[in-house]
Amino acid sequence: MKRKISKIEKDGRCLMITKMKVSRYYLFSPNAHIVFSVSIKGNPSVEAVKASIVNAVQEYEVLNSRILCDVDGEFYYVPREEFVAPTIEVCESRGTNVEFLNEQCRKEFDLEKGELIRFVLVPNKDSFEMNVIQHHIAGDGKSMLLLIRRIMNNLEEIGESGRIDCLQVREAKKMEPFTEKYISKYVKLNDLITMSLDKFNASWEDEKVVYTKQDYQRMHDEYWENNYSYLRSIEINQEQMHVFRNWCHKKGVTINNALVTMASRAFKETKKLAIVVDCRAGKFKSYGNYASSIALDIEYDESLSFWDNARKIDNLVKLNLSDYSNALVALQIYNKVDGTLLDATNFQKIDKYKCDVVKEYNDTFGLGDEGLPFAISNLGSIEGFPEYGRYEVDKISFYSPMIPALKSNFSVATINGKMIINIIYRKGIDIDFDVIIDSMQQQLSSIINNLMEICHFDTELEFQCV
Repeated sequence: MKRKISKIEKDGRCLMITKMKVSRYYLFSPNAHIVFSVSIKGNPSVEAVKASIVNAVQEYEVLNSRILCDVDGEFYYVPREEFVAPTIEVCESRGTNVEFLNEQCRKEFDLEKGELIRFVLVPNKDSFEMNVIQHHIAGDGKSMLLLIRRIMNNLEEIGESGRIDCLQVREAKKMEPFTEKYISKYVKLNDLITMSLDKFNASWEDEKVVYTKQDYQRMHDEYWENNYSYLRSIEINQEQMHVFRNWCHKKGVTINNALVTMASRAFKETKKLAIVVDCRAGKFKSYGNYASSIALDIEYDESLSFWDNARKIDNLVKLNLSDYSNALVALQIYNKVDGTLLDATNFQKIDKYKCDVVKEYNDTFGLGDEGLPFAISNLGSIEGFPEYGRYEVDKISFYSPMIPALKSNFSVATINGKMIINIIYRKGIDIDFDVIIDSMQQQLSSIINNLMEICHFDTELEFQCV
């Protein structure tokens, strides 16, 4: 039953509840899970990994919160009165990466019960695979790295003591969400945007729907009947990454923008390409969703060399990110619009939920019916994972959410000098992404193999295709 949420008490003291605003867009998305696959060397025991996970999850308040709705359709993070351990499944093997990704992204969390994260462990003699699946409303990719580091620290502590019960329970770190007050320090929406949002909110009052769990279930099932995600992966080894990184640095281009340049060349026409941005800016240390994005119209100029195009695109991206407020504008719009209208943009993808107000809002402030052909999330070079004495994080693959508005999503992470690019994409649409990805692979292969030859390495770039 929905209620007016004012306070939750535990042992006579009031627990802080937090209204969901900037993450609201993902709440009713049928595809909003972030997935990490972590390969651990050192043969830890299943019991030690489980204990390390349970202890680490207790450290973050947001991972121990239920998502509750009040009578007005507002949603809140409400800390559980008592800790409940996350689901940890242990299996001898799992399907291919693409099978596992679709299976886990389709599998829902019971947000009302406080299920925001789960784990699938696959122990084997060569390495221990820990899969972490989390709803985006709980946190972003960099937050999940905080959790994985804590798990590894716990694992080493258990290994040193030889006791599963040696871990101390730390006080949970409080949520620090982006608030309208904080974003308003950097973003002031102009009068036209403010008037438009007021108009949409007023129009929505006559159409407003507070969607239920049952509504979401129907929409979710219909979405997954018609939206299978495909996956291809590229792995670049240490030697190859070394020369590629140094060459990008010499040319004054980030690795991420070099990849964006390859994408723009592959599309062969101007496309709106999205780049995910970490908005922490050194101001937020807690666990949460601090990600936003900028979308830029980018065109590859065939009259220029690849690296001249890369510098031009690099300058464009850096210019747009030089002002912190640019990445916060979308979040401020989420703060200003009725939350149930944001919910409705996800339902709008299904015919039975069509609404003119939602369509007009989505065309104006969202991604419209076209959506985005390309988005890239790059965690960069992941630090803080040295050899933990007995254990070592050998490899990390991550998969950013393939939300309905995206046609492809590139997730990039580099650890121990090795870069892994996971490309999730759709088939049977207006763009043949196998052709796009083939082009990007050929460009990357040509650039790196030429550099390897110059640097007298004899290893050619090989691609892992899944």
